[in-house]
Amino acid sequence: MTITSGDPDLFIDRARARALQSRFDDAAEDLTVALSVRPGDVLALRLRADAYLEQGELDRAERDVAAALDIAPHDVDTLVMRGRLREARRLGVDAVLDPSSGDPDAAPDVLPNAPAL
Repeated sequence: MTITSGDPDLFIDRARARALQSRFDDAAEDLTVALSVRPGDVLALRLRADAYLEQGELDRAERDVAAALDIAPHDVDTLVMRGRLREARRLGVDAVLDPSSGDPDAAPDVLPNAPAL
């Protein structure tokens, strides 16, 4: 699909669709175009950081998250993304993208001594 409009929201929407298809390189490319039209778009920066994380490009993802937090330091979704990146550095990208691949004892599903619901 070719986008002929210069509306960055169209590129952001297509990037989301491409990410759902696991086409993260294409999603990052669309988000780069959106950011060239509307620099400093926090949503586009965060989504591109997520696309970079999915590709294992942590340095690029961290730059986008830092830029987004410079603009909107209290944006909850961006703060969560920063946490995911920190976990990717600490545990490895695969453990963050697929939590079931990690050590089952590292993050128990239930709290010890918690009553069953």
